[in-house]
Amino acid sequence: MDFYVPYWRAVLMADGLRDGWQFDDRNDNTDVIRATLPIKLLSSSRGARPAPSSDVLVKSNLKTGNYDVYRPSRIVGQSDELIYSVNASTNQRFNENPSLFNDRFDLNTPEGRRQYESLNTTIKVATYNNAQLLTGTNPERNQNFQNIGNTKAYQSIANKTPEGQRSPEPNIQGATGDTGSPAQNPDREGGDNKFSVENRESLNNAIESSKTTRTDYGRLKYPSNLNTDINEKQDVVQFTMKSYGTRSLGENLRFSQRNFNTGQSIINGSVTMSIQPRISDSNGVNWSGMGMDALSMALVGTSLGIIEEGFTKGTANTIQQLQSLSASERNNLETAIKIKLAESAASTQNVLSRLTGGIFNPNLELLFESPSLRTFNYAFELSPRNRTESDEVKNIIRFFKQGMAVQRSVSELFLKAPNVFDIKYLFAGGSQEHPYINKIKGPCALTNCSVDYTPTGSYMTFNENEGRTPGSMVSYSLSLTFEELEPIYEDDYKDGYNSIGY
Repeated sequence: MDFYVPYWRAVLMADGLRDGWQFDDRNDNTDVIRATLPIKLLSSSRGARPAPSSDVLVKSNLKTGNYDVYRPSRIVGQSDELIYSVNASTNQRFNENPSLFNDRFDLNTPEGRRQYESLNTTIKVATYNNAQLLTGTNPERNQNFQNIGNTKAYQSIANKTPEGQRSPEPNIQGATGDTGSPAQNPDREGGDNKFSVENRESLNNAIESSKTTRTDYGRLKYPSNLNTDINEKQDVVQFTMKSYGTRSLGENLRFSQRNFNTGQSIINGSVTMSIQPRISDSNGVNWSGMGMDALSMALVGTSLGIIEEGFTKGTANTIQQLQSLSASERNNLETAIKIKLAESAASTQNVLSRLTGGIFNPNLELLFESPSLRTFNYAFELSPRNRTESDEVKNIIRFFKQGMAVQRSVSELFLKAPNVFDIKYLFAGGSQEHPYINKIKGPCALTNCSVDYTPTGSYMTFNENEGRTPGSMVSYSLSLTFEELEPIYEDDYKDGYNSIGY
């Protein structure tokens, strides 16, 4: 169990601050806010005994963004002991007490690094949100908030909030806005929306707190001299990795567009390779042959009539249609209905056909059922020619394998969707999409990544004397299967006739 406080927990304090924070001076005559946050002492520093929970006292300056982390004193009149401080301008730690620091944040251990990073994220987001909450008619507070957002420590947090808007952290019911009135939640109408902004943001942020620390995968390419000659620019295929992102339930019962590459970790990385056969696509739509016989039509008509006009009027139309039939037609229909009911009672079928050689007219029709999602398969033969390409091929394979891996939240309570990939065919090595090859809509999920390390049928590696990375395979076969996240719609073809489209 993790004992640090996740930054998405929002607790409204009596003095109007969020996240369990309060002014260091109870008369609010200060720019310093404080909070006591639980963490845990690392088990490595306590021998074989379980790691107990502990507390740290944090004091953060809303004017500069600097903050100090203390071990709070348990004795009245004794000073708190400083563990470390952080300068917001440089995002660097200083004034560190090695003994107290390593007991809680030993950076040589995964647990210590995770706890240190999580605590700092908690402090920064809470400081930024509280500085934002205090803006309004006070010019000095407004300037402080802008200054904090421009520091190195808070830039990544500030970049997640569109300019001119408040932080994506929720306005807790009862908080006061610029006018002093209760802050209004745009996702809540009369308090009836149970899954409101604060609940959704809390859940999103909890899941986004991923164990992974890799956000930069580099700009990889194969072969290493791809498009280096300005006179021989090749067409290429480029795979750009993005985080899966989130979406929300908007107005009119519609989901918002998914915001890819947002959240705590912005993924940077791409792989560019020369196009290899085969390149193909297959567009499909699901249709299905369905029928509705006269008996079903009568039941549907009656049911709709009852729903719209009540039982008496709703059944009148069906009765009128039956009365319009001739006596022989009514007798035949009555016999057919009896046989149909007998079929149902006996759990059998085709009795009418067996007895009379006829069936109800099914009015068979091919009806649209649903769109379908496209799948794309790629096969690349990677044969490194030197040490640079051996390392590049190794990183390319890891790019796809690590990128498609399922992520775990820090608490391990949630699993987070793997990263996704934009796929583009680029014309002549430039940034323009190829007009004579299909486009691929939005990011795709990588559903399968297969690597054959012996595609030649025998095990062969390079040695040092050949000028290549010793141990590198002489050839790799990389097979990738992608599936689009969303289907293709007619209005996606909105760029005129400048390309084949999707």
